Amino acid sequence: MPDQPTYDCFLSYSRHDDEPFVKKLRDALGKRGFKVWWDKAAMEARGTTFHDEIIEAIKDSRRLVLVCGPEAVKSTYVRQEWEYAQKFCKVINPILRLGDYNAECIPAPFLKENTPDFRQDIEFERKLAELERLLRSDDLPIGTLYGVPLLPTHYVTRQTALDAVEKLIRTDSFEPVVVTAKRQVTAVHGMGGIGKSVLAAALAQDCDIRRRFPDGIVWVAIGKTPEIATRLGDIGVTLGDSRDEYPDETRGKVALGRLLGEKSALIILDDVWQHAHADPFRVPSARSRILVTTRSRQLAMQIGAQEYRLDVLTEAEGLALFAERLDLDLGLDTPDEPDTGAVGAHPDAPAPIATLRAIIHELGGHTQAVALAAAQLAGEGVAYAPELLARLQKRRDGETPFKDLNLGDDDDRDFNLEAMLSLSYDDLPDDDLRLRFRALGVFALEGTFDAAAAGGVWGDGDVDDAADALRELERRSMIVRREDGRWALHGLVRTYARALARRAHELDDTLARHFGYYFRLHGDYDTNNDEDRHPLISIDFDNLRAALDWGFEHEPARAADLVVGFDYYMLLRESLTTQRTLLERGREAANAAGHAQGEASILLRIGNLNVREDRLSDARQNYEQALPIYETIGARLGQANTLVALGDLNVREDRLSDARQNYEQA
Repeated sequence: MPDQPTYDCFLSYSRHDDEPFVKKLRDALGKRGFKVWWDKAAMEARGTTFHDEIIEAIKDSRRLVLVCGPEAVKSTYVRQEWEYAQKFCKVINPILRLGDYNAECIPAPFLKENTPDFRQDIEFERKLAELERLLRSDDLPIGTLYGVPLLPTHYVTRQTALDAVEKLIRTDSFEPVVVTAKRQVTAVHGMGGIGKSVLAAALAQDCDIRRRFPDGIVWVAIGKTPEIATRLGDIGVTLGDSRDEYPDETRGKVALGRLLGEKSALIILDDVWQHAHADPFRVPSARSRILVTTRSRQLAMQIGAQEYRLDVLTEAEGLALFAERLDLDLGLDTPDEPDTGAVGAHPDAPAPIATLRAIIHELGGHTQAVALAAAQLAGEGVAYAPELLARLQKRRDGETPFKDLNLGDDDDRDFNLEAMLSLSYDDLPDDDLRLRFRALGVFALEGTFDAAAAGGVWGDGDVDDAADALRELERRSMIVRREDGRWALHGLVRTYARALARRAHELDDTLARHFGYYFRLHGDYDTNNDEDRHPLISIDFDNLRAALDWGFEHEPARAADLVVGFDYYMLLRESLTTQRTLLERGREAANAAGHAQGEASILLRIGNLNVREDRLSDARQNYEQALPIYETIGARLGQANTLVALGDLNVREDRLSDARQNYEQA
């Protein structure tokens, strides 16, 4: 249970409005039993920077009382305070001290809020009673975020899109409607790389949405090849169910329906490629909702969802991204005003805003491409903008160096991204970093990795060398760092990296190092019996699956051993469907390689799996196949374990004399 706030309210105000009034308000609230944070009492001066103690005080306060007036609207400090309160999902209670009920005296986000009128001192006691009622009202519970990624470091709000999707999700909150199956699911669709996942993450972190779904907001990465039963179980476990209720897709859907029927939760299915992957999550629930991100409008129609098409960046959004990334003052109130010719104060020579606009248009407003351009300018300086524009135009007039790349099944190429990514790739400082970028294409499409894993793929002896290279690629926006400190590539960027490695004839060797790293890390059965290691295996599981896809074909014996190595982890954390898929593939690989020990070990485990699913005759067959293999190779412990398993099976079928014989043999 989270700690209770120390303060009932935080007073946010401008000293240039009416500081004596704020002291009077603080004293009056204190007499009524409220514990109030007021900077004059808590700290002598705000100083030249926004103090950490102010941020901590806001986090440690139940509500923020915003004393509104002309100077409060202008104050950077006041704005920072209420923005931090919004970030922490604190309730904000505005009151009007000076001026009128308009945007010059009340910050725009609060114009429609209940704002007590404290302008007349004679009305102070009556208005104080009104404020007290507001402060004593119950706070709506805030839904916990589960697995929702943090927003990018240089995130720019796309407010129009956010408002539109929020309205779709909360339709029944705005209007009294019958909750149909269509209204339960909202799909955000659009081309790859334009920010669908970021939009979904921003929506999940919106405080109104979190209050609308008090039982939690659960992020589920789907991707191209998901294990649906496991993902269903992940939701169930997150929201308090037992994973045993989710052994396969059919029973998992039933269990999820029962669970969500009693809850108000938002399930975000990120990067869905097939409607069959979304269908199992669509269960009847009066208060829970599903948000899907996908590249395919057809998929959105197939699952009968409310649709929102996310488009490329507008010019205003693109300029905002440049301003944020480059820490620039554009010198415009709105990006649509006439061009004044300069970006504003910056240590580099100023670049015309017209040039930045032209870059946005040259890149078609493609979000990922504009982000790469902004990173390029951040490294080279704003004065580089005209040259960057010229290079982009040259590529549009000719061909990009990536035009001949074979993107394989992931072919979803976009010229704008291709042009900018090829420039970013060409401008990497040396061949070593280009090779490193190409090699990152072997990591799983939905997976993340740490510096040790990157170093393993790159062949680094020192993990610090790998970390340095990753930071340089991050600085150029070619990879991203997640909130847990791990790294990832955007799906389209990863596709290009992999294709580049294929063209350079490096892919097979890099895949071999990828497999070798995860085999060494997770291939030991005894080590993996320590359940403290299971969270690490879970984080790496997408990459383990990717490594096995290569290993089953190229190193089948070691791949079979790797499956056995994390069998206990799968028993506790993966669905029966996932276990069966990997065990069957492992058995085929061991058989093809003539790896008797591996084949017998997997047969024993498949038998145990069949017992769990009440497929007892199949289990007996598995055990009876494993036993002679163990006998032939002289693996006495394997024989004993298989005999015990047969004995347990015979007890279950009431064949007690056979069971006694099995146990005595064991």
